[in-house]
Amino acid sequence: FGRRLSALIDRLEVPPLPRLDLGVLLELMARDKKARAAGLTWVLPIAPGRAERIAGIPWAEVEARLGEHLAEHSRPGPL
Repeated sequence: FGRRLSALIDRLEVPPLPRLDLGVLLELMARDKKARAAGLTWVLPIAPGRAERIAGIPWAEVEARLGEHLAEHSRPGPL
């Protein structure tokens, strides 16, 4: 479902994200009510109209995946 959703978003020709600082994003995410020392809880779409709660995603994994996403989808340039 994730690939299908990404493909649909790509077809909308959404402009790339502005350049974002990974450290700042992680700091803001740590303030979220779902953040715990062991990791984050995410609510992710799994099918149209359905979502799944995934708890305890380690901070290292969040940092790695978010960094990859920003590298792939952010436009270059100064912050």
